[in-house]
Amino acid sequence: MNMPIFGYQVPLHHLSISLRSRVVKELTQAAVSSGQATRDKLRVRETMTLEELVENHHCGGMPRADLGTIGVMQHTVLVRYRNERRKSGAPAASHFFCVQDVLADLDFGPICELIGLGHDLIEDGVMSLDEILDNFGERVTTGILVLSKRPEHKEDDAGYFAQVLEAVKNGLWEAGVVKLADRAHNLRTLEAFKDPERETSYLASTADNALWLADQAWPWIEQYAPKHTESYEVLCNMLHKEYEIQLQRLERSEEHTSEL
Repeated sequence: MNMPIFGYQVPLHHLSISLRSRVVKELTQAAVSSGQATRDKLRVRETMTLEELVENHHCGGMPRADLGTIGVMQHTVLVRYRNERRKSGAPAASHFFCVQDVLADLDFGPICELIGLGHDLIEDGVMSLDEILDNFGERVTTGILVLSKRPEHKEDDAGYFAQVLEAVKNGLWEAGVVKLADRAHNLRTLEAFKDPERETSYLASTADNALWLADQAWPWIEQYAPKHTESYEVLCNMLHKEYEIQLQRLERSEEHTSEL
């Protein structure tokens, strides 16, 4: 499948890791910005303990009524995921806060931030649809629902990303933006898999699906969220950058293995 990326028609899933790396490097070098300031902030966030996350967001001991909507979602994520950890060992909640950081730094607005913070609540079964609707409204709930993988998509990333793009085409542009921010952050911690085969598969899916979504959503972002087009470009460039970093890491690993 040829995948268009900013004017390129590249059959990325047929390329070697080495060749994919060179293609993406060319794209990244042409980028206006890679969102380096946001990437530096994420580096700090990813090292925080759960207690530091609570303190950093000032929502640990505050009354729920004083938090504001985003504060309520932050509190919800901290409470619902308090006993969960990522493969990297970091608190599970750190991922959602990192996604929010990306969206907030790029000024995509509170709806995006709320969906970003809560994007796995339904899929992980930690909060019901009705609870989310009652607390955060219809658009946020719909966005989270779109980003929740259906059973038939567990092994079908192409179908899942097509579902997200369909939502973007129908005006829910925030779903596409959040998905790209989510994938960009997940790439940062890909090495935690400690499984080159799974990591390679994840990168292939990123090329075939996440980068595809980034390209295909462009005209709809321009239509539905024209004031965010520059931010969207930065987000796409961040995704490309994280992808390139992981490709280069695996390429070095392949070279080292071949030398043994």
